[in-house]
Amino acid sequence: MADTARNPDTAAIWADIEVRIDRAFTTFWRNLEERLQLQAQQANEHSPPPTQ
Repeated sequence: MADTARNPDTAAIWADIEVRIDRAFTTFWRNLEERLQLQAQQANEHSPPPTQ
């Protein structure tokens, strides 16, 4: 990161990359969570009723 002191454009580029990576991970985890919840919901809908 020594280049950022000499070249402010490099700092801006790294900041942009960091934001993009953060958004990508956030989107990935949100989608994963939604898929897992949907799978759990579908599994519950298709499971037989509990026996007593």
